[in-house]
Amino acid sequence: MNETIFYPFGPKILISNCPSNIIEKLNNFIDKDLNENDKKYFSSFCDYIPNLLNRDLENIFLSEKKCEDIGLKNFLEEIANIYIQDDDNKFEKLKLSIIEKTNDNFKNKNIIYSDCWINRYFLGDYTPIHTHSGVLSGVIFLKFPPKEKKYYLRETSSHGDLSFFYGSEQNFCNDTWIPEKKVGTVLIFPSWLKHTVYSNKNKSERRSLSFNLVLEENYNKRKNTYF
Repeated sequence: MNETIFYPFGPKILISNCPSNIIEKLNNFIDKDLNENDKKYFSSFCDYIPNLLNRDLENIFLSEKKCEDIGLKNFLEEIANIYIQDDDNKFEKLKLSIIEKTNDNFKNKNIIYSDCWINRYFLGDYTPIHTHSGVLSGVIFLKFPPKEKKYYLRETSSHGDLSFFYGSEQNFCNDTWIPEKKVGTVLIFPSWLKHTVYSNKNKSERRSLSFNLVLEENYNKRKNTYF
């Protein structure tokens, strides 16, 4: 792994690369293993597939066992704890502790997998500005459609892009950050950080995996509260 702690505008974001064998297994699960007549894959917490954010977007939840089997769970927990152990941003640790209702030092805590799901974006699909629950959240880029010239007249086009928002734009300070689109890229960020995915203007699929992580001590509490 090659982790980078990045500060685009205040809260830190960890950038890493997901092992290629995990990317391959996730995509094969969608493209080859998933039966067309039974596309419901349940999370470890619920027995239904919610319409997240009322998007009418195809979301496929992965069970915790599935994530363990392909090595995804261990990978996410490993890099999430690298994020927590970083000492640079004391302010962010304070905010995280407030959200989790504990003032303890995060260095004495363990971050574990909570849930994850695959998002499939086709023509016109998008995700509105939102936040997540938990302590940390993240995304893994799995698949991008080829660029179509009629939709990419400018290099700055945001069609299909993930964008983060924090604060307000001022001189010498941006309030948005759009990461580079690259299959295999992993981003980990505070769950309270607002973000969106702009509308996919391509007929081909854009695919990503979203996930949440929580303090180990609050795992069962979150399970009982939200599911």
